Amino acid sequence: MKSYLLSFLLILPVLSWGAPVIDITQIAGKTKEEVAAVLGAPDSVSAAKGGEKAHYAKGDTEIVFVRGKADWITVSALSAVPFTPKAIAALGLKETPPSFANSHVLRWKTLPGLLEVAIFPGKTNCDYAYIEVLTRPQ
Repeated sequence: MKSYLLSFLLILPVLSWGAPVIDITQIAGKTKEEVAAVLGAPDSVSAAKGGEKAHYAKGDTEIVFVRGKADWITVSALSAVPFTPKAIAALGLKETPPSFANSHVLRWKTLPGLLEVAIFPGKTNCDYAYIEVLTRPQ
């Protein structure tokens, strides 16, 4: 009985959000048209430092397109995701230990095809994730 309870408690955080909020691999480095095929049309589009910024309802996602490619991605719909290293799975990425972790940030710098992924805490769970794909903000 104890082992069943322990197993349930260990998988409870995974069950609390279920499927990934968004699959970053489907949009990272993609064109506006390719991103729209995955996330739908943007809710809004505006000029931003480095390129054009678009907001998408799915995942409450904001993307800055630098030189026409999805480069700086912010995913805000993470409030149901516990702030643990497993949170990376909510972005459709393979669970792997972060390169750096403390109570303020979980950061990965060795993920294939991405420069950096950072997940920040909210009051109880995750607040948002910020992904740098091709270039670093200046």
